[in-house]
Amino acid sequence: MEKNDLSEYDRLELKQLQEECRNEVDMGILEQLRMSRRQYCINEYNQIDLFHYENPHYLEDRPGRPTAFNAAVFQSVQLNLHDIKIEHQITSVKQDGIQHDPRFKFLPKHLQCTCMKFSPKSGAVLFNQLPRSTRSNMYSCFQSDKQRETPDLIEHRNIIAIIRKDDHNPFFQIASAFNAWIMMRVLDWSYSETQVLLFDAGLTTATEEFHQRVLSDYPLIYGENLLNKYVRFRHLMIAPFETTGPLMSRLNDEQPCRESVLLESFKTHVLERFGLQDDLRSMHPTITIISRRDYEGRNVARKWQNEKEAMEEVQATWPEMIIQSIDFTKIDVKQQIEHMRKSNVVIGMHGAGMVNVLWLPPGALVIEIFPVKKKRWGYRNICYYTNCRYEEYREGEDLTRKQHKTVSIPDWKHFLKNALSKHNIF
Repeated sequence: MEKNDLSEYDRLELKQLQEECRNEVDMGILEQLRMSRRQYCINEYNQIDLFHYENPHYLEDRPGRPTAFNAAVFQSVQLNLHDIKIEHQITSVKQDGIQHDPRFKFLPKHLQCTCMKFSPKSGAVLFNQLPRSTRSNMYSCFQSDKQRETPDLIEHRNIIAIIRKDDHNPFFQIASAFNAWIMMRVLDWSYSETQVLLFDAGLTTATEEFHQRVLSDYPLIYGENLLNKYVRFRHLMIAPFETTGPLMSRLNDEQPCRESVLLESFKTHVLERFGLQDDLRSMHPTITIISRRDYEGRNVARKWQNEKEAMEEVQATWPEMIIQSIDFTKIDVKQQIEHMRKSNVVIGMHGAGMVNVLWLPPGALVIEIFPVKKKRWGYRNICYYTNCRYEEYREGEDLTRKQHKTVSIPDWKHFLKNALSKHNIF
């Protein structure tokens, strides 16, 4: 139906939806954050800027309570990083599990300020990102008339502190970088004056390179290297947490919002920073499978058990197509993005690696294979925001509690043929 064919009531509804989407996943977020800015403790030593934006459709940290998009910027603040404990550190990916939590356990004594009118809300931005075991009664800082006169280290640049919980999860970490980039735009911070602090004890991951390349011209600072020191920051931003923001919107239900100029701008920026702006698709259609496989001793859930056999049949049916199956845990971020820029079709089991569909050229097709009862649509939403096509596939047999999948090869070929035809892939 054309817009001109809509009734007055429908036009009003459409206008309201467009405004909601603009504030939920698009440029309106910048305006909402700028309007939310509150300043505390303005004196010759300190200033604290607090940003707070709530949207009812962001991921809930508990039933009925969506996470808020919060950030705080501390000017001339000092951290006492002595006697810092780690919630649940591991030494290898093999040990990863639901209890893994590399975040530091802060206490008010660790956050030092000269302000006698410190806002509890400002402290909450930091402390609410910490493990639950340290959250209660933590909304304050250690107040003193004078900070330690000679800190061990002074950071003169603008510092973005990113606190990671799921450090190995690329979906959450790209969402975290996107959130920090949004705040850089709100604050008008430049990449030449900004440095990223990974403020936790997380394992080394490929997404570390992503944070550094996308947000700064300087090497990363690792939180573990600052332990047992007094560190003073000229400007310290506590970035919004990984489980909030636009990429965490409507993960579990329908998403009426479509193109997002904000996410497209971020995508363009990332591609420029990695030198991969060009559409790299060839004359032969390329299908890329983001393959879920065990790695570094970690047993991965939701594996496509007969992926090899199914795609060999597809290759035999369409010999002119290039079909590649890639384990993204084995390649660096730039290679991951480059594979996406070359792809006409991306297929994968539901999992965090599917976040890479963000880098696809316009009009590419994404097919996400789900366990029958799994309902989580973050990668569908990314397709909606960035003008790629999307289909989901739930047929076949789910195996074991880990939700591995086996598909009927004739049914799969029939589905794929219809999807390729529907979206004019060839």
